[in-house]
Amino acid sequence: MTIQLPDHRQLFPAVGLYLHFPFCARKCLYCDFPSFAGQDHQMEAYVAALCAEIAGAPAVSLRSLFLGGGTPSYLPLDGMQRVLDAVRSRFDWSDQVEATMEANPGNERLTDASAVDTWQRYRAMGINRVSLGVQSFDAEMLQALGRIHAPEDAEAAVRALRQAGFDNISIDLMYGLPGQTLAIWRRTLERAIALELPHLSAYSLIVEPHTPFETAARQGRLNLPSEGVEREMADLAEALLGRAGYRQYEVSNWAQPGRESVHNRVYWHNESWLGLGSGAHSYFERRRWANPAAIATYLAQGPATPPEEPQTLQEELEDTMFMGLRLTQEGVSEARFSARFGVSLASRYGPLLNDLVARDLVSWDGQILRLTRTGLPLANEVFAAFLGA
Repeated sequence: MTIQLPDHRQLFPAVGLYLHFPFCARKCLYCDFPSFAGQDHQMEAYVAALCAEIAGAPAVSLRSLFLGGGTPSYLPLDGMQRVLDAVRSRFDWSDQVEATMEANPGNERLTDASAVDTWQRYRAMGINRVSLGVQSFDAEMLQALGRIHAPEDAEAAVRALRQAGFDNISIDLMYGLPGQTLAIWRRTLERAIALELPHLSAYSLIVEPHTPFETAARQGRLNLPSEGVEREMADLAEALLGRAGYRQYEVSNWAQPGRESVHNRVYWHNESWLGLGSGAHSYFERRRWANPAAIATYLAQGPATPPEEPQTLQEELEDTMFMGLRLTQEGVSEARFSARFGVSLASRYGPLLNDLVARDLVSWDGQILRLTRTGLPLANEVFAAFLGA
């Protein structure tokens, strides 16, 4: 079967833009992201290098903007102003673009007496959505994770955000943590629900290689909940958040109706995005590449050069299926798939779809392919079935 892929710029005329800020006040014990503590002396050079990379990026229209890290809110305000001015000069950034900044409630200027003024400055720069790294509303859990904030700091940050005029606020939560019980997780969910936010993410802990948690696990010092208890924690989140009016629209993300993350859906639809800054990944014009992760290497060598050869058809098919199936309601759309690849899901994957449906891992009505309740906890098994298919 011959498939002629359409031009990506025509297929995705507006792109997601991700900017990476690798600086942190302290590195969390579970984190394997390209982020670093004790590197504040490199901030000025980093801002200059990032602005230079922005100036040399393709001049395209933005669908979304996401400032991640690390801790973007740890960067001095004048540095952030310079970066976002560079973005506005290079890209078509309309007022309708979702512009998200990750923030740590442990940064004092986001919770102290001047916090409202600080958040208003971010709004004036163009930020209209904030994602707070809360992780837990239990003080002992936060200490175990190596976080630098208290539960009350997260609530203070939300109050200041609202006073500054933000209404698009999300928080990150984690479960399956060392020493965490179902009761502790319930209390965190209840405090999160009480904030009446439009969006939240709930991730199960993954013990990543080369982290302090991985070392502790190898030495038998990481007291993790059993798989059964972790499953109960996921079920509890589904029950409590669903009762509070949230919809689980992606494996780890929940939103009030109409408040889903625009930027993350760029990833899950396997659309085009540019990632700028150290360690940032891009997927643009069917090419994938990543910048050097170390700050010093990024400053010395500059950003990576995109590969000459685009992804293969098989790689693009696999990525589209893996990412799309993470969307628990929207799933993989027949209309989107056929418009992108010129063939139907059934003609490409018919026998595999029949097998997965028979095992009750996915549902397929000829229009939408999505995970079932049985398939959701076995998502990785479903994703793997499309490797080489």
